Amino acid sequence: MEDTQTIKAEQHKIRKLVYEIDHKVEEHITLSSGEQRRVQKGIAQKVYELESNPEFRSKLFRELHREIKDRFGVASYKDIKRKELQSALSYIENWFPRKVS
Repeated sequence: MEDTQTIKAEQHKIRKLVYEIDHKVEEHITLSSGEQRRVQKGIAQKVYELESNPEFRSKLFRELHREIKDRFGVASYKDIKRKELQSALSYIENWFPRKVS
């Protein structure tokens, strides 16, 4: 009886550790190269959709990249967490440049 309780207590500890490790891993995994490419394509598609003049596109690219970095708290779009990929793609899809007066 005592051995069963000990085994159950050990199993509980192991499950808790596995959960904690899994959570930490999820918090640190960034985009794969394929996912980074999806973000790049989304950015390009949005900028080309908004601006036909090549002279102004570079400004929009810079602005969108800056806002992505601010929104997701990263130094580069490549550092976006994998779990936030869909959120980033949605953000890009719905993004519009700020109006400056």
